[in-house]
Amino acid sequence: MACPSCHTPVAGNVRFCPKCGHRFTHPFVLLLAAFFVVVLVGVIAMETSRSAAAPASPKTAQQIENDSYSSAIGACMLWADKNGPFPMGALVDDYTLPRRKKDPKDVYRAGLHYRAKASGLMMRADCSTLLTKDGNVMILEAQARPGQ
Repeated sequence: MACPSCHTPVAGNVRFCPKCGHRFTHPFVLLLAAFFVVVLVGVIAMETSRSAAAPASPKTAQQIENDSYSSAIGACMLWADKNGPFPMGALVDDYTLPRRKKDPKDVYRAGLHYRAKASGLMMRADCSTLLTKDGNVMILEAQARPGQ
């Protein structure tokens, strides 16, 4: 048998060429590797087609409500950090506020307790937010004050 790289004669049972270092692989190993590659590509193709074909389940009314309140809390956190009397340090707690009778259904009221960044003073921020049709959140009114 001759080495395919340097054409030096070598014994039939060697694993690499002693002159150039070319590695010899048994045909069975090549066949086994090709089999595993084909199986791996098939599994990936099946998973991709299954995930693309699976329809997204619609959100329940409770999930939509929870997402809307989470957006309101996030907007309130941003407002408190940028516009509150003291910049926001650590969030202590967040809560939902009951809707007022005059509020439309897409207005969400939320609040949070936080520690002011520099002083450590406990602050409370309450916000009313409007969830717009395009998915943005607009703050309608907000206030921050010391206390629980």
